Amino acid sequence: MGPQRCSAVRPNGQRCKKRTPRCDLCFQHMLQEFGVYIAPSQVVPGGAAGLGVFAARSFSPPKGKKGNQLRLPYTGDRVATRDGKLPGGFGGSHYVFQLTRERSIDAARTNSGVGRMVNAARGSGKKPNEYLCPDGKKRTASIVATQNIDPGDEIIVAYGSGFWATHPQEEAK
Repeated sequence: MGPQRCSAVRPNGQRCKKRTPRCDLCFQHMLQEFGVYIAPSQVVPGGAAGLGVFAARSFSPPKGKKGNQLRLPYTGDRVATRDGKLPGGFGGSHYVFQLTRERSIDAARTNSGVGRMVNAARGSGKKPNEYLCPDGKKRTASIVATQNIDPGDEIIVAYGSGFWATHPQEEAK
C-alpha cells in the first residue's frame, strides 16, 4: 500500500489533505496528537532496524502526571491467532500482536497506527521504555510508557519470546 491521505480531522471539520507513507497520520498531526515523530532508528547501529518512533516531548509512565502520558495506538486488521500457526502464518507479516488466544492485530497495512513503527530492544543492549498493553474486550492495543522518556529518545518495546521464536532472522546483531 502506497502513501495515503492523513486521517486527522482539522478544527474546521475537514480532513487533512497531506499524504503519509508510513502510518495513518502526517508528520504534523503525529506531533500534535501523540508528541512523537518517525526517523531512522538508532536501536541497531548502521540503520539495520529501519525507521523508529521518537519522543518529541517528555513523557512519564501512567502513575506520573496525567498530561505527560504516552499512549500510542496499535491498530490494524483483526485476524485469527490460529492463522499464525500455519506455514507462512499471517502472510509473512512482521506486525502481528496477539490480543487473546483467539484474536490478534495485524498492523502490516501502512494506514495502521503509529504504534506499528516501534522497534524492539532485543540484541541492542538497550532496555524497553514502553510495553504493549492489550485490551481484549475492545480488541485493541496501546503502547504505554514504563519509564520517563525525554525528547529525542527512541521508543522501544520488548516484542516477546513468541515473536523471536517465529522471526529468528530479525534479531539485532
